[in-house]
Amino acid sequence: MMKLSIVIPVYNVEPFIRGTLDSIYKQGVDESLFEVIVVNDGTPDNSMAIVEMFADAHTNLAIINQKNQGLSAARNSGIKVAKGDYIWVVDSDDSITEKSISQALGEITRHPYVEMFCFDLNEQRGDNFTPTTLFSKPSYCKYYGEVHDGYFFCRKLPTGVSQKFLFSRSFLQKYELEFTPGIYHEDQDFLIRCYTKAKCILPLKHIWYNYNIRESGSITSTFKMKRFYDLLWIIKNFRRLSIETNDMKTRTILEEGVFSLCYSLLVSQYKNIEEYLSFLRNNNKQLKYLLISSYFKSMRKNSLGKSLRLIKAII
Repeated sequence: MMKLSIVIPVYNVEPFIRGTLDSIYKQGVDESLFEVIVVNDGTPDNSMAIVEMFADAHTNLAIINQKNQGLSAARNSGIKVAKGDYIWVVDSDDSITEKSISQALGEITRHPYVEMFCFDLNEQRGDNFTPTTLFSKPSYCKYYGEVHDGYFFCRKLPTGVSQKFLFSRSFLQKYELEFTPGIYHEDQDFLIRCYTKAKCILPLKHIWYNYNIRESGSITSTFKMKRFYDLLWIIKNFRRLSIETNDMKTRTILEEGVFSLCYSLLVSQYKNIEEYLSFLRNNNKQLKYLLISSYFKSMRKNSLGKSLRLIKAII
């Protein structure tokens, strides 16, 4: 039985994709237990020539070709055809750690009822790997190995990127959960919506993922106003969903998302760029209202004063 589907979107990653696939296939795991789905998102480079070499050598590697639609759409395409009980979304410039697949298969076998497994990762900068444990404070350690619902997980524990989760395929199908195409911050959007539905999330102490942080030059070279407008769209959508629901736990999770994403807007690395400051000034009243109202609706006990001081200092 197919236990695990690893979905890898590919676009312009010729220098990295071989390392990604090597990290999977050098583990020597029985290939009948997992599959690899590579989604060619219209990549213009020679990435797919490398992928096709691996496909010739491994019968459990499938390729989907599509026109360029972006990361979220490519992930969705892979998830739709996946056959594994669980989905692992892996970026094509990252890698997975030694023995991660066999350990993941073991956890899946022991806990087939879990909807989301969460694990730790290494931050990779060049040849340097820095472990980033899920619970940086000792007081969080007691939550490892215990099943939590999305309400508890969102309010008590750190979140992060979707690559450090295994998602039950039946869970995603049941609630029609998918990545929103065409936006930045797709992981935050997706994970919060997953938390509103999840009843069984199991955090693990394993480090299974190497998250490649590529240096991209100056701050101004990576600046895109669309990042902030997309973040504001996600915030407004969470607030809309919060208003529409009658479930208190779901509302609290969504308002937690509103608050944390409002806060992230204020601590941006682009705070010295005038276009970003103009965006904050133009949305000053709206951000203040969303921040303050979500603080009380999410029942937080800190961060409000600091957030309001940030608004005052920046705007």
